[in-house]
Amino acid sequence: MGCGVSLPSLPRSVSIARSSTSIFKPKFHVLNGSVQEIRKEHVTLPHLHPKIQEIHNCLPQNLRQAPVRLVKASVILGWGNIKVFEELAKHEFTSIPYDEVSEEQWGSLIALSWRWNEPKRLDHTKGWSPMSSEQFQQLQKLVHHSQENSGIEFVWIDWCCVPQYGADPMGEIMRSRLYYARARVFAVLPTIHPDGYSSLFKSLLLQVVANLKGSAARSSSCKVNGEPLELF
Repeated sequence: MGCGVSLPSLPRSVSIARSSTSIFKPKFHVLNGSVQEIRKEHVTLPHLHPKIQEIHNCLPQNLRQAPVRLVKASVILGWGNIKVFEELAKHEFTSIPYDEVSEEQWGSLIALSWRWNEPKRLDHTKGWSPMSSEQFQQLQKLVHHSQENSGIEFVWIDWCCVPQYGADPMGEIMRSRLYYARARVFAVLPTIHPDGYSSLFKSLLLQVVANLKGSAARSSSCKVNGEPLELF
């Protein structure tokens, strides 16, 4: 297979969900305020879309050997908010070269796409996070639910798993598009305000539903929040 593709530069959240719909034909539902792709069984790399396999095969050697950092799901349940990578303790995450991440590990992973509640600060501020407390509460519920129902052990979150200060994060961010395809669970967490879910979330959900409706004829299992798409 040739290497005529490059890693897609997709914007966060909406575009990722749209791309996943067309390539992976996922099934989504709404859980605790997040749009979550549910795969009853882990899909291994040889069974993913050929485009994903091609992107994987065309990764340059430096990105193949660069570590994938995964936060332990049990650790997140004990945090007060997500930590920046530079503040993680060694026992809170695992670090493995991309080529050495096993299918078992991909099959126990949540890959999170989320809308930052605040822009990144220029200088590292100890204890600061761009995730709101409301978003974090929903993340913890999602992690707990996935641990109980899908055997999730790890979570990939850009803020926690990509060095944010002192290194250029873009190489890892670009490679992360593969994580959304290979993880057992792909979740999208919107901006959440204390007075309710933002219009962004509503827009995102409508985008996902519209795309899923386009493939509903090919998949009778397409549902949102357990309800047939026709109800949306």
